[in-house]
Amino acid sequence: MFTYNNNNNNNNNNNNNNNNNNNNNNNNNNNNNNNNNNNNNNNNNNNNNNNNNNNNNNNNNNNNNNNNNNNNNNNNNNNNNNNNNNNNNNNNNNNNNNNNNNNNNNNNNNNNNNNNNNNNNNNNNNNNNNNNNNNNNNNNNNNNNNNNNNNNNNNNDNNNNK
Repeated sequence: MFTYNNNNNNNNNNNNNNNNNNNNNNNNNNNNNNNNNNNNNNNNNNNNNNNNNNNNNNNNNNNNNNNNNNNNNNNNNNNNNNNNNNNNNNNNNNNNNNNNNNNNNNNNNNNNNNNNNNNNNNNNNNNNNNNNNNNNNNNNNNNNNNNNNNNNNNNNDNNNNK
């Protein structure tokens, strides 16, 4: 009886030990599973963080590109405005030069006209002087002829009286 009880006790102990071992194994497995799950969650979180960081970097790059494009557009607009201003200034300068040339031409024409008028006046004066001289000469000749005629008449009278 005693041996039988001992055997039963031993069997019970062995069963308990087996149960304990099984429980321990189950606990270990559960712990391992939990650890794996935690690791997977951590990995997922890390992946999500990396994705977020990549997205942020991409957004930043896009923003930088947009800013660069805007700056380039602004620079191009400024250059175009400067070119337009330069063209306008050149056109204004050309117009001013043309106006100055026209004014100079007008002045030259006026001077030429004045010179021509002066020459005409001088010619007219010379002609008048020549006419006056001719008239004077004619008058002198007439006077001389008259004097000669008078002298001749006087001589004739004198001769007749003798």
